[in-house]
Amino acid sequence: MYHRNAMKTTFSDYTLQVLREAGWYPERAIDISGYETYLTSIGYALTDPIRDFFKEFVGLKLRSSRTFCFYEENQPETLEYLYVFDPIPSADRMFGSCWLEGHEEILQGEKLVVIGDQHDMTFFMSHSGKVYGGFDQYFCLLGNNAHEAIEEFCTWKNGPVVLVE
Repeated sequence: MYHRNAMKTTFSDYTLQVLREAGWYPERAIDISGYETYLTSIGYALTDPIRDFFKEFVGLKLRSSRTFCFYEENQPETLEYLYVFDPIPSADRMFGSCWLEGHEEILQGEKLVVIGDQHDMTFFMSHSGKVYGGFDQYFCLLGNNAHEAIEEFCTWKNGPVVLVE
């Protein structure tokens, strides 16, 4: 079953459970002035889609699990994932954006703002609201908007992320 939130997007029951366990609630809109001050001080420009994302999700740590069978002969294995939506430590841990080189055509001139991370993957939101992730030489589109990306993080309903080449 899927539920609509204030932005008229849908979340599955499982995603709602993960969000609520992380402290999210419908109509969440926290003060983001500290985040905005910090990010602009290090050169990021925030747009309305990014501000809206931060108001609804910044500070949340989503815990989700997935069961995989890595090889046909192996037993299924359940892995835990922690998605952290806090741009400050993510920005502080970044060693530059040189790994984004070569993906300018995919981004079509859009600027990115760091929004969080999961282990070694850093998450970014474009000025238009698309969510991307990357590490080393890997870069991918995670969702056409924040809600789509969060649903994907929690349910993996579309399978592996789409590699942007």
